[in-house]
Amino acid sequence: MSIDIVESIFALKSKLLSCLNNDYFLRVSSVSQAKIGATFVPEYFDNQETNMLILRTIVEDFGMQYIRIGIRWDRTQPNKSLPTLEYYRQYLDYLYSKSVNITFSLGPIKSPRWPEYFIPKWILDTCKCPAHGCTINTKEDLSQFAFDYLDSIVNLLKKEIPKTQLNKHIFEIENECYNPFGKYQWIFSDGYLNICYRTIRKKFSNNLISFSSSGSRNYINILNLSNSYKLNPKGIIINCNYYYIFDKNYNDPFAFLYDDWVRYNKKTIREIKKEADSNKFLIGIGEAQMEPWKRAKTPGNTIRSLRFVLDRVIRIRPNNQKLFVINLWGIEELVNKSIINQSTKEHILMIDLIKKISNK
Repeated sequence: MSIDIVESIFALKSKLLSCLNNDYFLRVSSVSQAKIGATFVPEYFDNQETNMLILRTIVEDFGMQYIRIGIRWDRTQPNKSLPTLEYYRQYLDYLYSKSVNITFSLGPIKSPRWPEYFIPKWILDTCKCPAHGCTINTKEDLSQFAFDYLDSIVNLLKKEIPKTQLNKHIFEIENECYNPFGKYQWIFSDGYLNICYRTIRKKFSNNLISFSSSGSRNYINILNLSNSYKLNPKGIIINCNYYYIFDKNYNDPFAFLYDDWVRYNKKTIREIKKEADSNKFLIGIGEAQMEPWKRAKTPGNTIRSLRFVLDRVIRIRPNNQKLFVINLWGIEELVNKSIINQSTKEHILMIDLIKKISNK
């Protein structure tokens, strides 16, 4: 992987901008050209009332109108009966009522948050599952269960999404489908992903379908998938997930110059943006890291960290793309601190920045 020196310079710029106050930061940074949203995990806290209050706060207090939500297979089909969305009912009904733009991360096998793979136990006990670290192809027993399940869930969503909102929502296939991260470290073959894509496209012909990338590492894989199966690029959005390897360079104050996915690419960010503009596909940020990770406490607890992350990810916005959405990852902790009055001065400034971007 090559290191993009130009992007290292932009990272230094982001570091300097992060020292400004929120108002000056928004005047100087291109973040004002983006919409800010969140990846929301309904299972984050054990108490469903708490999770619902967090979602209400995100939408009504923080002003976010873009929500990415994972629909887990083991929640919707815990036994051999037909799948149902009842576990997510209160969240979905609320989002529909507020006309929020939803990205449904449907799996079917892989959805956001550890352990990543949410397969019902009865299926694990029934079928012969792939070995640890394998690529799941179309012939696996598990794949057949997954295809049938996805078809059922897509049909349910088609029936229940309000008709006035049918074309606005996005459907994501297998979170970070080419990244062997999670309990089983599986990835998915192009043939498998193509069948999932076609299953969704049959019912939602006008909606965007999302493929998410670990950082920008899997960007080329997704492009190759699109080209191989002649997927319509105008109906695709590539959601890149942004993070740092904080633990690796925890004590290095200059890690931001090199430990950043934006500059580790076989193609430069400028090439990616040019390709997106010419091929007419969209790019977004599915997960912008803003929660503590391992030893590091900064990503979800300092305003400078949030400003830096936002200014970095806006760099990948294609020049001709009008709507660019940045979904914050790990927002549940920040919101919960606000609800229980345990926010620090840093948290208050973070919330202030989020609100200003949401309500601009």
